[in-house]
Amino acid sequence: MMKRTGMTRPIDKLGRVVLPIELRRAYDMVDGLVEIISTDKGLLLAPYELRCGVCGSMDDVQEHRGGLICAECIGFFKRLGSGNK
Repeated sequence: MMKRTGMTRPIDKLGRVVLPIELRRAYDMVDGLVEIISTDKGLLLAPYELRCGVCGSMDDVQEHRGGLICAECIGFFKRLGSGNK
């Protein structure tokens, strides 16, 4: 569900927009990274969270060969490669 806030902010010459602190606090975006997601209705901003590229888990995620993968999926692929399921 989309809810309009009534807040507007200018976009500067470098394409930056300042998000009001009330919104950043409400959506836990006070520090860290923000993910920009393109939708058919516009842009969606969300707190960036590391997720496994295989299963989507956020537990014990690490970078591997340019992607993100969790320990459980690493274990699965190791077992798969050794012939043990």
